Amino acid sequence: MTLMSGYGFPPSDPGRMLASTADRERALDVLRAGFAEGRLTKEEHEERVGRVYTSRTYADLAAVTEDLPGGQPPVQLYPPGAGQYPSAVPQYPPVIPRYPPAAPAYPPPAYGPKTNQLATASLWCGIAGLIFGLTSIPAVFLSSAAFRQMRRTGEAGAGSATAGLMLGLLGIVLLVVQAVVFHSGY
Repeated sequence: MTLMSGYGFPPSDPGRMLASTADRERALDVLRAGFAEGRLTKEEHEERVGRVYTSRTYADLAAVTEDLPGGQPPVQLYPPGAGQYPSAVPQYPPVIPRYPPAAPAYPPPAYGPKTNQLATASLWCGIAGLIFGLTSIPAVFLSSAAFRQMRRTGEAGAGSATAGLMLGLLGIVLLVVQAVVFHSGY
């Protein structure tokens, strides 16, 4: 475990930090080595093992193992008023590792050529020509201009231009039929 807590600032009292299971295992390893080397009697070893299992903080673990080799506290303890904590300024803001961007779960959409705007206008004029009648004539002219422009620029929109042309011609036929019916008096 490192000395620094959140955002690179040292804890107010490192000895009061809670010990983890891994820290307790480390302290037990130090006690086993001390017992194997003959530094602890069997009773001392059993008593200290019990204290390790009941310890909650780093200071508790340090008190159990401090007189054995390798039993230094897992973090450097700073007694209050004994000096300054190490400067946290170089670590602030915390360095966040940059991971490569994840590959998308699906391939990006394939974008085709841009649709010609005259073809789109021709389609809308053809649709409106069926309702209002008079926009059918601009639909035919817009579709022919769209075909010329698409041949020159390579844009998409041939379907829209064709639909606009057909709807425009249908609208013109309907206009002629209406004019004949209206003029003949039926």
